[in-house]
Amino acid sequence: MLDVTPTPLQRLWCERRRGYSLPAEFYLSPEVFKADMAVIFGRHWIYVGVEPDVPEAGDVMVVDIGKTSVAIVRDDDGAVRAFHDSAYDPAGRAARIAAALTALDPRHVLFPESIDGGDVARRVAVRLGALLFTQAEGVSASGLVRPARGRSVEQRAAPGLLATVAPDAVAEYAGPPREARPLAVAVAKPAPAGTAVLSVRHVPADPATVPLALAAFVTAAGSGVTDLDAFRQLVAALRATPGASRVLCDSGQMPRRTQVGASSTILAATCYLALGISGAPQHLQGVAGCEHVVAVNTDLHAAMIERAGLAIVQDAQAVMPALLRLLAEEAACPVGSP
Repeated sequence: MLDVTPTPLQRLWCERRRGYSLPAEFYLSPEVFKADMAVIFGRHWIYVGVEPDVPEAGDVMVVDIGKTSVAIVRDDDGAVRAFHDSAYDPAGRAARIAAALTALDPRHVLFPESIDGGDVARRVAVRLGALLFTQAEGVSASGLVRPARGRSVEQRAAPGLLATVAPDAVAEYAGPPREARPLAVAVAKPAPAGTAVLSVRHVPADPATVPLALAAFVTAAGSGVTDLDAFRQLVAALRATPGASRVLCDSGQMPRRTQVGASSTILAATCYLALGISGAPQHLQGVAGCEHVVAVNTDLHAAMIERAGLAIVQDAQAVMPALLRLLAEEAACPVGSP
């Protein structure tokens, strides 16, 4: 026989009196609230903020709508995106992963050494009381390998329970197709920690103080740069980490810590801008790991020009003020203007 017993929500709706205010249950019932969020708020556009609320790449604004969180993020390309059901709870996420690992009892677990992956790996390691091998660039059944001391030596260890893999360290899998199957894991819900993250924002480090070996964007000066004041202004405008050739450091014009090269600091930057640097062998060894190299030099046949993916054959003294003008014009233009 078909059960036509009305639900509590249907009963409330049917018993309401037209022309009168709603009964108190409409304001107190969890079922009414759930239906209100699903039918009204869940099916219409909702104003949550404006673009200036997330002005810089990495900025995050979390808006709670009922029991659901919406994260508004400005990504590295400057685009603003929204993520539904993405409440930021790193401690809770780590607790759930740790509980699943305890139930599954795996032999090895790999995390990506990314902002989120590295963070959760360290939280899980603390919860489990397990050692964590970080920044692995070589992963095999016999051991884990990572560089150390400016990539001059290698550190090796037997595979343990937890490890993180350095970005772009392992080539994409090109072997026979494999099947991944989700596992149903019955774990107890972790007890709430008693604290909550109300908001989150990635605060970029001051590029002027970032160590060269960790910098993502390095702008360096060589003997072809005579106006060091303009160079420092350009570095600040580009939000880059300053670097220098050995010649400038030996002459005392730039601090020794800014020297780039095999005999000082070897870079792993995403972008390296070389101003007035000819490209001595030891300097080229220092930038061998950079993904993109841009060179400015008056000598078309300079070694740095040949190494660069983008070359500007011009005096650095003319290029630096031109870049500063363009950056100032870009900063003066409103966001989204043509």
